Amino acid sequence: MSSADTQSPSVRRGSRGTLPRRASASFPSPRVRPVSMGKLAYQQLPPDQTTPEGPGAHPFWHPERALFRYLVLLVACLFSIGSYFAYDSIGVVQQELMDDFGITEEQFALLYTIYSLPNIVLPFFGGYMLDRIGIPIGTLISCTLVALGSMIVAVSAFDAHFWLMLVGRFLFGMGAEVSYVAQNAICCLWFKNRELALSMGLVVSAGRLGSFFTFNANAFIVNHYGDYRAALWLGAVLASTAFVGAVLYFFMHKLAARVSPALLQSPVDPGSISMRDVRYFPLVYWVVVFIVMVFYSTIFPFQSTATSYIQKKYLMPNDKAAFIVSLLPLSALFLSPIFGFIVDRVALRGVFVSIGLLALIPGFGMLMFSSWPQPYVSMVLIGLVFSCVPAALWPSLPILIPEENIGLAFGILSGVINAGLSLFYWIQGRINNPVYEILLYVMLVLAGFVCSVWWNMMDYAKGGQVNRLQPTVHTIQEVQETDS
Repeated sequence: MSSADTQSPSVRRGSRGTLPRRASASFPSPRVRPVSMGKLAYQQLPPDQTTPEGPGAHPFWHPERALFRYLVLLVACLFSIGSYFAYDSIGVVQQELMDDFGITEEQFALLYTIYSLPNIVLPFFGGYMLDRIGIPIGTLISCTLVALGSMIVAVSAFDAHFWLMLVGRFLFGMGAEVSYVAQNAICCLWFKNRELALSMGLVVSAGRLGSFFTFNANAFIVNHYGDYRAALWLGAVLASTAFVGAVLYFFMHKLAARVSPALLQSPVDPGSISMRDVRYFPLVYWVVVFIVMVFYSTIFPFQSTATSYIQKKYLMPNDKAAFIVSLLPLSALFLSPIFGFIVDRVALRGVFVSIGLLALIPGFGMLMFSSWPQPYVSMVLIGLVFSCVPAALWPSLPILIPEENIGLAFGILSGVINAGLSLFYWIQGRINNPVYEILLYVMLVLAGFVCSVWWNMMDYAKGGQVNRLQPTVHTIQEVQETDS
């Protein structure tokens, strides 16, 4: 599987993937850049400085109106709905696919590993690409790979060409992860100073909607029509909606740049952005990256094999087990925007992350040690955490990093996530024992919880910026002096 959350005349973002700074402030050279600690991202500007949205200010279709902003968000959600459906589709038909291809469970795990392997490095360059060439072109390239890769996966099932399916998953993964980086960059571009956590929560919900549909639709297709290939083709068709969304966003972005140039005006020259800017990222950013990696390396490998595990332990048919597993993304589907709304109002981002990670332990424990309660309870609890933690984690990143490097920062994060997924999918295939696998998940969660406590302690020592509604802005020099 993954990841995961405005502008005014005085606070604008460029059309080439860069984020805004205060227009009235003076800034040092590119070698000494300020790190946004969230004040810019979360502080509501006075009414006389905000983009006019009252009656008669602009036509309803104008890029500076809220309606246009949310239409952009709706289009961005298309990037993940279809791709999440296609990503999880092979997990629902795991047994049928293994029988038809004549492969082992370890070989089947390669289909997830080959997805994650290129994305250990690729999102790093993909995020840099978004900062340099811009979000519109970057999304077109990535979403084209999503559609092409999913089509190849579906075609490979006709004659059981396992090598061809691996190629399709490889291309699919190359595009999907960069498109998720683009989603986060779009949220930061259009919803800064407004509903950043809510917008990221809605993007997360879109992905969970795709996962929910794949667990139910594919199980229905297999059980009633007896052909898993139709399920893979459905995933390929839905994955193509990512390309449609990329085309729509390209024209919406260009319209905004033409109608309201100041809205997307870049405060820095994209040519000055360099990959070496990572040296300005503070220590706390890398701690958060590790927490995110641990979280997703727990959730997604568990979700990929949960259907088979529940079938065997609770003696359930495939469709019922798949429905229970679908409660995980279904819970996140409805709860992610709610948690995002709460985070926008009360902050406490680090606190929410620690509480969520701690709550995962009883969720996994009930599945591993007891047949009671039924797995419904565990899945809803894990789904609750699946909603809470990303809603608090993802909006924390714009507080920690230089604003013009948002694509690079999210790209690094995506690469680290996929490094963890590649490793733990492989470990999962080697273990091939559900009880030991869940025990591994619990150990990962404990490591993430300890790091989240450390994160909160470091944040408290620096004034509690991440857990504030209106954190203060620090320069990179101040961050470096504090970390040292």
